[in-house]
Amino acid sequence: MKKVLLTVVTGLFSLGMANAQCTPSVAYADSAFGLWPDSIPFITENGAYAGVDYSSVIDLKTFVDTVVPNPLGGNVNIKMDAFKIISITGQPAGFEWAAAGPTWNQSELTWYNGGAGGPCADLTSVQGCMSITADAAAVTAAAPVSGYTDYPLVVSVDARIACSNPDISLLIANGAWLSTVPANLGGGALAVNDYVLRVNATVGVAEMLNTTRFDVGQSYPNPATGETFINFNTPNSSTVEFAVYNMLGVVVLSDVITSEAGLNEYRFDAGKLASGMYVYTMRNNGSTVTKRLSVK
Repeated sequence: MKKVLLTVVTGLFSLGMANAQCTPSVAYADSAFGLWPDSIPFITENGAYAGVDYSSVIDLKTFVDTVVPNPLGGNVNIKMDAFKIISITGQPAGFEWAAAGPTWNQSELTWYNGGAGGPCADLTSVQGCMSITADAAAVTAAAPVSGYTDYPLVVSVDARIACSNPDISLLIANGAWLSTVPANLGGGALAVNDYVLRVNATVGVAEMLNTTRFDVGQSYPNPATGETFINFNTPNSSTVEFAVYNMLGVVVLSDVITSEAGLNEYRFDAGKLASGMYVYTMRNNGSTVTKRLSVK
């Protein structure tokens, strides 16, 4: 049971409670269960940099059922109706999180699947998200003098069993959380450790970008309150299409940039945007880079 669930809940981690909330992206509304970004691009594309406020978002889609070995022999289909964050270790001090979604319960730190508490046939997966933030001082305190420090995150996650087919409720009761199920029956809280938070020392932009191809850096400061900077590299002089989207997928800002060969800096006024989470894209000669932008 643990092995199956770990592939689904990897990445749901708690750092320290924050007030700001994220908004699930409509880009994943029709997706099957999963997490975006996954742990591999997260470590490099969602790293923190000394001296810069940090903000990042993980989108998720829950699952409803899975097939696990039956303690009595064969396999059994288990339906889940809730996922709870229990605890976290490994995070730097000052990094905080907030979660959201249509069924997120803040007091219980739990996402409930659609139809939870009713017939298993009515259960549906739901979207959710987690934002991770830290101010510049906290990032600087966690950063090394040079290079970077990786903070492996170990999170304890629980899941609630709604029903099973064939019915094994005499062994594992419907409504039981995995953390309460005996280990010999596949129970116990799930230890998730795939995600790593990378905190980088202050480096020059040229060191951060790939100078042999089109590459785009993270906007800064982030979160933004006014003038915002994006550094990018183009191998040749060309045009770059820039666009900012809100979480409904609507373009709220766009521009066409004439770039020089090599390192470029683009500036725009994020203060014209309403507070919240956005996605920005830069396109050049068929290549597109997409990153997150937070506006206070």
